[in-house]
Amino acid sequence: YKNIKYLDSIIRTNEPNQVTETYSINEYGFRGKNFDFIKKDDEYRIIMVGGSTTFGLGSTSDNYTIPAHLESILNEKFQKNIQVINAGVIAATSSSEVYYIKKHLIKFDPDLIIVFDGYNDAFNIKLDDINPEDEFASNLNLSPFQLFVRDNFKFFATPNLIFLYTYDHFQNQYLTNEIKIQNTQKWLERWNKTCNFSHENNFELFIMVQPMIGTSDRELTEIEKNIKEKGKYSIQYPKTFEFLNHLGDNIDSLSCPHADLRYTFDGIEEQVFHSPVHTGDKQNKIIANKIFEHIETIIQKKI
Repeated sequence: YKNIKYLDSIIRTNEPNQVTETYSINEYGFRGKNFDFIKKDDEYRIIMVGGSTTFGLGSTSDNYTIPAHLESILNEKFQKNIQVINAGVIAATSSSEVYYIKKHLIKFDPDLIIVFDGYNDAFNIKLDDINPEDEFASNLNLSPFQLFVRDNFKFFATPNLIFLYTYDHFQNQYLTNEIKIQNTQKWLERWNKTCNFSHENNFELFIMVQPMIGTSDRELTEIEKNIKEKGKYSIQYPKTFEFLNHLGDNIDSLSCPHADLRYTFDGIEEQVFHSPVHTGDKQNKIIANKIFEHIETIIQKKI
């Protein structure tokens, strides 16, 4: 996944037309197969939005991401033409996701947009909104030299090195209770405004708070305990966990359909996570089934 190429403009999105042994990104920058831009008359189109968990960091192929599992479950259940588009972008936050929906994803005429969210917002101290008046643009017009510099020397930039070595410290020091409350309110307001946007543009919006290590009632495996307590994520884990739980505890303040998926893995006795938040093929299917339980009624009414 370190080989994924991105378009950096107002927000970061996946560069179209990428193929490796593990993942493919289609002509529109979405993970998975190509599809017709114009929706078919009998098609019910779902777009799933989120960060690396939605994209499928850790999935062994495009067929085992959460959106792919969900598409299989829905088509088996309803025997209809239901498409689930994977619009996940690694490291996306609610601010960039809202912009993505309003300025780009709406063009694909979705019937339902599912947001699988929370961890990346909990992982960030400052949640600024992106100006909705800015236009979505790509950097496909970069010169060969600019592309070479971007792709080969970005890591060695001094600001990036400073960020890598200080981020955990700042995250731990400055994600105070006051900021937690403020950021939760920003998150709620941001999605409530997008709920209004969905009504104005004739699609359903469903917001879900995702699980992470520790949110479910289950005994952690030794590997998961090490990730939580000793690994490279252990410094920021307590604050991230606290903030994610605060989002989940306040999700009922959303005005559109929503669900709290923090407890998806209750009672599971085997390993679930390979990072604080990422899961593998089997666990992605469990999440997809849980999502199905929450959206089944919405889709039933529509089709």
